[in-house]
Amino acid sequence: MLGVYKLTLKETISKKIFLTFFVLSTLFIILIMFALNVKVGGVDSKILLDFFGQNVNANQGEKLFNPKEILGYVQTGIAIAVFFISIFFSLFATAGIFPNFLKKGSIDLIISKPISREMIFIERFLGALTIVGINILYIVLLSWIVLSVKFEIWNYDFLFSGLIIFIFFSTLFSILAFVSVITRNTVVSLLIVYFTIFILSPILAAVQKFTILDGTYYKSIIKTLHFVLPKVSETVVMIKEVVMSENYSAAPLISSSIIGLIAVLASISIFKRIDF
Repeated sequence: MLGVYKLTLKETISKKIFLTFFVLSTLFIILIMFALNVKVGGVDSKILLDFFGQNVNANQGEKLFNPKEILGYVQTGIAIAVFFISIFFSLFATAGIFPNFLKKGSIDLIISKPISREMIFIERFLGALTIVGINILYIVLLSWIVLSVKFEIWNYDFLFSGLIIFIFFSTLFSILAFVSVITRNTVVSLLIVYFTIFILSPILAAVQKFTILDGTYYKSIIKTLHFVLPKVSETVVMIKEVVMSENYSAAPLISSSIIGLIAVLASISIFKRIDF
C-alpha cells in the first residue's frame, strides 16, 4: 500500500538535496533571529529597528507607522524571498523525480506490480509534494514565530503565504512532470520550466499592459499565452496583499492551479500510453 509514495520519499531524502534546503532554511531563520532587533515604543512612541547593526528609520517625518504595519512590510519581504527561494530550490530538487523513474530498469519493476499506472504517477507526484510541503511549512512557520516574538504581534495572515507558495509550487511541479514525461530528460525539463516561470511569464505580464498594442492581434496572442501560463508576478502581488491584510484576488492562483490540473491529467494520459 502506497509503495511508490514511500519509495519517492526515501529517494528524495537520500539525495540530501532537501536536507541541504532544510539546513539553509534554518540558517535563514537564525539570520533573522540575530540580525533584526525591534523595539516598539521607545522615544516618542517610535518604532526602532536595528538590522545588522544599522538603524532603520521606520518613521517618516510626522507619520508614525504602527508596529503591525511595519511587521507586515518585513513579513512581506520575507514571504516573497521564501517564495522565489523555495520555488527555485524545490524545482531543482524534484526535477529528476520522473525522468529517473522512467529509465529502463527503474520503471520495469514498478509496472510489473498489481497497481494501475494512474496510481503509480499520483503516488510519485504526491511523494515529491510532501517533501516540498514540509520544507515550506518549516521555513514559513519558524519565520512567523521569530518575527511574532520580536514584534509581539501575531499576524496569522503570514501563515497563509505558505499555503499560497505551496499551491503555486504544485502548479509548477505539475508542468515539470508533464514536460518530464514527454522528454524524459531532467536538464531539458528543468530549463523549460525555469524559462517559463522566471523569464517568459513575467515578460508577458508586463508586455500585455502596453497600450500601444491594443487592438492588434499581437496583444491577443500575448494575453492568451499569459492566460495559459502560471501567474508569477500576480502571485507575488497576492502574497503581499495577503500578508498586509489587504483586499486580494485569488484569481491568479486559481487560474494557475487549473493549468496545473490540466498538466497532471495530460501527464497521466501520456504515462498510461508509454511502451516501456
